Amino acid sequence: MRNATFIAALTMLAACDGGLQFAHTSTLHQSTRGVALQDGDYARVGMSGTTCDVDTSYAGVSTDYDYAGSEDTIHDVENGKVVVTSDDGFHIVDRNPATMGQDQDIPASNAHANWTQAVATDDGAVAFGETSTGCLIEWAGYGDDVAATLKPSVCEATPAIAADPVTGNTLVGTADGISIATPVADTVEPMIDEGADLMVFDSSTELVYAAIRGETEVRAMDFDGNVVWRTDLMGAVTDIEDFGDRMSALVTVAFDDGTGSVFVLDGLTGEITSEMGTPDGNQQLAASEGGGQIALVREGEVHFYEVYTWLPSSLIE
Repeated sequence: MRNATFIAALTMLAACDGGLQFAHTSTLHQSTRGVALQDGDYARVGMSGTTCDVDTSYAGVSTDYDYAGSEDTIHDVENGKVVVTSDDGFHIVDRNPATMGQDQDIPASNAHANWTQAVATDDGAVAFGETSTGCLIEWAGYGDDVAATLKPSVCEATPAIAADPVTGNTLVGTADGISIATPVADTVEPMIDEGADLMVFDSSTELVYAAIRGETEVRAMDFDGNVVWRTDLMGAVTDIEDFGDRMSALVTVAFDDGTGSVFVLDGLTGEITSEMGTPDGNQQLAASEGGGQIALVREGEVHFYEVYTWLPSSLIE
């Protein structure tokens, strides 16, 4: 009965006219280490000791892939390329339909750091890693791999990163401010004092959605740090994701009464266009590149949803 009540709560939706709705398709009962979604009922999921393909229509686990060690983590997907980190570094796995469904595993780095974040780009990946002496940003796939060392104060804050997949330019954010790192200059330079420890770049709007974890405001900015919009969601922000090709931001929020919501924000204006209630705010978000699927990653389980556009009844024959 407890599970039935939980799933019902996750599928509740309050949507604005012209907004989106989410149909719960399946639940994967596994502790996971990141999810990469692609439209067509496909996900690649990081698990303890392995990485698996999952059919999201019924949460069926199929092929598994073993990288070195037991810490496989899925971080991002861009144009069908999934970024996976493991004990032997990070990998770029090409799942583009043009490859006929065959993986093209491109080892992107040696295991000289503990890679805790990674973002896919057109030419490879950008990753944040912790080393025995500090931390760094590394770009893979830009000719010879290049890296930039970060200041100790940034390392201690465990920054968020957001990268432009075309240029590789990367924003490095903490609650105290945001810096910009570029693979061409191989440097990290302070940019703005307004901080963010949650950030994601949206290729469809060419904006970065940013927030400070636990605060109520989400903002969008360009790569020069200029703020385009701000939206107060009246609850503690716990995660942000770009919504594929939908030109929208996905944000999960925890409210003071213990409940939570997933909001869809218009990427160009910050307007709330849809909201899905959740039992609390304790989940991470994943969205497919086309915006046809999302996942809520919770402790011990992943909930998959199909996304569709809601139409007023007056428009349905």
